[in-house]
Amino acid sequence: MGDWAESALQAAYNALHTGCVAAKYGNADRIVAGDEDFPDFYDAYQAELATIGKRPDLLLLPEAIATSLGTDDISELPAKALNPVVESALAALEVRSSKVFSIEYERIRLAEGRKGARACHSFTPKVEDLKLVLKWIGRFGVPHYYVQVFFDAVYGVSFERILTILASGDGFDIERNRNNQEKPTIHIPIRSGVELGRFAKEPEFRAETRKTRLARLDAYVVPSGGDLQLDAAKVADLAAT
Repeated sequence: MGDWAESALQAAYNALHTGCVAAKYGNADRIVAGDEDFPDFYDAYQAELATIGKRPDLLLLPEAIATSLGTDDISELPAKALNPVVESALAALEVRSSKVFSIEYERIRLAEGRKGARACHSFTPKVEDLKLVLKWIGRFGVPHYYVQVFFDAVYGVSFERILTILASGDGFDIERNRNNQEKPTIHIPIRSGVELGRFAKEPEFRAETRKTRLARLDAYVVPSGGDLQLDAAKVADLAAT
């Protein structure tokens, strides 16, 4: 889900030709606990979190810089080469995904008589990520935004707006979800942000399998494709949230 949401948003943003390029930046390693290389990966990741905080998934880089790098995936560049590139970014995007059709969900909820925050879906930042995101912003000074990708629409909100809502003590809930290892997750109504675009074509789904080191076969469904159309004016308005 996360890979698909990130790729869909990256492709849709780059299709706008804004003078910036959405480049992949976040860690995408798919090593899982139990794999032979997992301890080394885990130690390196924890060391990075302690040093710079949590990387956002995408960076919006000036087109000239992205062109000079010759790639829209900078996630594997060494830190010495990567840090100056990150500092040149105009914005950072943390991409979250939800297995929901948000527009249909809201229509159903409104028909049931739900109002306000109870009638729509949510942005879902993790409580444990807040300090790590602040550390990253403090290190690089790049404006940070959360983007929630549903199967039909995409919404964005600034990290500053998230902190303002949390500081108010109102307009959000905190839940522990079994599907997310019981980690406390904040739920902020998507109407607190900006609708950035909709899917002109829904993604398709395919089954995939993965055989683990200990011969267990994991099966899961993967979204792919779809045609996300971002509204350039709404994207520009996101900075005002």
